[in-house]
Amino acid sequence: MKLNTFIKNAHKKKLAIGLTTGFILLIGIISLYRTFALYEEKKEFNILQGRVPDFRNITILASIEGEITLNIPTKGSEYKPISVSCDKGTIAHWDENNWKIQIDKLSDKDVTCIIFFSRYFSNYLINLSNKETAIEKFTHEETYQTPALTDYRYVGKNPNNYVCLSEEQNCPEDNLYRIIGVIPTQSTEDGEYKNRVKLIKSDVYSEQKSGLFKEAGYQWNASNTRNWASSTLNTTVLNEVYWNSLGIYQYYIEEAKWYLGAPTYGSYSAYTPDTFYSRERSQYFPKGITNNHIAKVGLMYPSDYGYSIGSSYKSKSIVSNKSFYVSNAWLFTVSEWTISPEYNNSTVNAWRTMPDGRITYGTVTTYNSNIRPCFYLKEETYYKNGNGSRNNPYKVTLQ
Repeated sequence: MKLNTFIKNAHKKKLAIGLTTGFILLIGIISLYRTFALYEEKKEFNILQGRVPDFRNITILASIEGEITLNIPTKGSEYKPISVSCDKGTIAHWDENNWKIQIDKLSDKDVTCIIFFSRYFSNYLINLSNKETAIEKFTHEETYQTPALTDYRYVGKNPNNYVCLSEEQNCPEDNLYRIIGVIPTQSTEDGEYKNRVKLIKSDVYSEQKSGLFKEAGYQWNASNTRNWASSTLNTTVLNEVYWNSLGIYQYYIEEAKWYLGAPTYGSYSAYTPDTFYSRERSQYFPKGITNNHIAKVGLMYPSDYGYSIGSSYKSKSIVSNKSFYVSNAWLFTVSEWTISPEYNNSTVNAWRTMPDGRITYGTVTTYNSNIRPCFYLKEETYYKNGNGSRNNPYKVTLQ
């Protein structure tokens, strides 16, 4: 929304002045720098009810994730100043150390400045789940590798969960991602669980640099082993070629602990999303292979796919409901590898989705399937703008 529109909306609302939980009234010091041809003058004034008395009628407003107010977050809260915009050519910035606005160039009277605040992207999405039906809360019991956890996932046929990792106004297709959810994640073996936003590439990934891409996709591993940590898909394709293509957005991505528990093929037709979640984090994994791996980039879990249809299916067989996944699960693609190896089949297999909506196994060196890289954003990634639609995807910032 343009600055002038913000200003008009603010005046239409005739905002009430008062204290709000977690906020303080915008009463503080404003530093004004006026530059003229012959001299410079620095002045400080108290801000009262969003205005600077007796000085050119400067109006100071705050925009809290799109909502205009005269109140600003307290220093030390979850909110962070992202930018400052003024009309009529006035230039200002936010002094975060002293928690005040500083006007560097004052143009004319009746100036309005808006301070844009935001909070962690993960917190923004969790709060959005209270009014957005496409984000559902999932609770998980303790597993062999994880404590009881709660996450928030996008579900349904086509939710507004797009994120653009680009500064271009029209997001290039290659920079478009989708949010799997806000998932409590460790970044080290014994690290603290933190709510991080998990992204998956919007479209399937392919490249020629690794020499491993074939017309039908990738092998899960070029060697006949279920060791994901040493697989060519992990080491070469995802965490070398793809990683190097991310440029400055590498700084947005946190290392994560990827669980490598191996669901067993024997009774897979009865597997529910909850079953896959538990097995992925279990003590069952092929001999000689670790049950987790620390890396920047991975693939989705079978359970990620299973939960993407909605919580009403979390205890229902995926195979039995495969046709509903084709029509109602946004993570469905024609065929796609997951990160999970298979436990005890006589051949060396890993789990993948199928064109009919199932999750089944495939031999790691025989089958070629699509991939979509996944990663976790750093906790301190902030919501910037956007509504999550494909035409207006979310944009984020570390500033």
